[in-house]
Amino acid sequence: MKFLDKILDAELEEKFFKKTIFISIVIILLMVIIVFLNLGFMRNYKIPADAITKNDDKVNFIIDDIMTSRKYIEISGWAYRRGKNVGCFNNRFIIKHEATGKYYALNTDMTYKGELYSVDEGYDCRRSGMYAKGIAIGLPKGLYQIYIEYKSDGENIVFDTGKVFKFGG
Repeated sequence: MKFLDKILDAELEEKFFKKTIFISIVIILLMVIIVFLNLGFMRNYKIPADAITKNDDKVNFIIDDIMTSRKYIEISGWAYRRGKNVGCFNNRFIIKHEATGKYYALNTDMTYKGELYSVDEGYDCRRSGMYAKGIAIGLPKGLYQIYIEYKSDGENIVFDTGKVFKFGG
């Protein structure tokens, strides 16, 4: 109760009140920074045991763009299941370091692709666009293969796109 009494008597102890406000603001800013940094870092990934690991032409996809720098990896493209509308988007780009065989997951956002409105006999696949940008600090240099984890509408398919890119010097 002493702490609450000091807050209520803040007029008497202006220094205590100022210190409390300053420390509270610093803690809030640190929490916000930690949350936003955590969203961009790539996490280790393990292919689920129940996942289908071959595409077998079930999923149409294109990797539009791959950009790398010292600090980030950015990938964009699209993927949709043949013969189905895209309803719930839950896809990710996965990259595999060829030398170590480790997989890393990139946080992927859905992008709207208007040109995919009526594909494969009239199916609506406008929600099939994918965009990922991950912070690559601490990621090993070398060649990486791009995989797509396709989980939209209850699917569970993880497949190699055949695309490879080089990260680092």
